[in-house]
Amino acid sequence: MKKKLFFTLTLALSLGLILTLALAYAQEPTAEPSEEETGGDIEEMGLADPPPAGFSVLYMFTGVANNSKVATSVLCTNFGSTPTTIGIQFFLPGGGITGFTPYTDILATSETGTYSTDSTFFGGEVPLGTAAIEQGAGRVLVQGHSQVICTAQLLQPGSNTPTFMVRLPLFDSDGNRVGGLSRVFLPLILKQS
Repeated sequence: MKKKLFFTLTLALSLGLILTLALAYAQEPTAEPSEEETGGDIEEMGLADPPPAGFSVLYMFTGVANNSKVATSVLCTNFGSTPTTIGIQFFLPGGGITGFTPYTDILATSETGTYSTDSTFFGGEVPLGTAAIEQGAGRVLVQGHSQVICTAQLLQPGSNTPTFMVRLPLFDSDGNRVGGLSRVFLPLILKQS
């Protein structure tokens, strides 16, 4: 009897600890942050501006940089059964679109396009030749319904063997992190005595 009670208490404490940790890491904010907490409205960055006619926002990201030491590359693959038109936009910290963006491209089925602020080691990339950017942002646009996935990263420009590469997190058009853990569900199994 003591072993069964000890086992039950240990199991209950373990599940309680796991549930507490899961809730602590998966808790969503209960209220919208104020403008004072966020440092301003997203419209100041230009990301809230409506996309060009016929396009919708597929992904947004921040941390864009372009200078002699850092370039930003966006890689997108069309997993759909029809060609899809995508657009790439990079924004300066003040909100203006930089350089030659927005850039549009048609991705065939199973095709991957690589779009960089400057030349990098990726073969077949499109160097967009954007102006210098520090603390910028970007977004990927798409026409119609598509099955396009993308990644964005910072890396060393102009090198066949870059010394670093860092992934930038992507967010959907509602500002939700793509691929991030938002909720944790733990299955509970009750044993009938």
